[in-house]
Amino acid sequence: MTMEPASVARSGTSSDRTQLALLSALAEAPDLDAAAGFLLSHVLGATGARRAYLLGFDTAEQQLVLISHTGVEDAPVELAIAERAHPWMVATLAQTPVVADGTSKPAARTEFPEWTALPMPRPHYRGAPALWADSYAAEVLAPIGARLVPRDDRGFASAPGGVVIVDTALPPALIEEIGAIVMYAGPVIARVASHLDAERGYERVSQESSRFQQMVD
Repeated sequence: MTMEPASVARSGTSSDRTQLALLSALAEAPDLDAAAGFLLSHVLGATGARRAYLLGFDTAEQQLVLISHTGVEDAPVELAIAERAHPWMVATLAQTPVVADGTSKPAARTEFPEWTALPMPRPHYRGAPALWADSYAAEVLAPIGARLVPRDDRGFASAPGGVVIVDTALPPALIEEIGAIVMYAGPVIARVASHLDAERGYERVSQESSRFQQMVD
């Protein structure tokens, strides 16, 4: 029987505690901006990247929209990506990480010269697009100068939820580690967003009800 070294066990335990602390912070975040900020700060700290985007998949418009960013001084006020061949959209729809290291053809239509796209899932919903097969995603990426980095296990990735972009080409081992964190965080952030949407919907209904009552009175 092979015993795991104590240093490795302690490292694994520390990493697990860090992930649990992050998920707890996301679940208790007061709003979507705070939850997204917690996740991006954690990813930057773990990867050594300087800049990051979090793009959410808009289920109504079927496009990626900017939710949060960190370290990007000239970030656009609005950013929307609807093109299916865009590499960040490919990572989202395939739920497989995508990397551009700048050594081949430039990755077209992206904000950074090199980057890693880490996809986030969300709970399944009616009308959710089917996940792309890695083989098809690789064909779409071939002329763009980006490549898939398949993870050992996509786990519970049931529907596209969005993608986290960092401004560096991460090595496969780090993609496996950080990609898992982003995958776990995706459904939590989706729940936070859904809860806030429900609250805003309730407020709108309450306001309309009040106006109607005033008209009746």
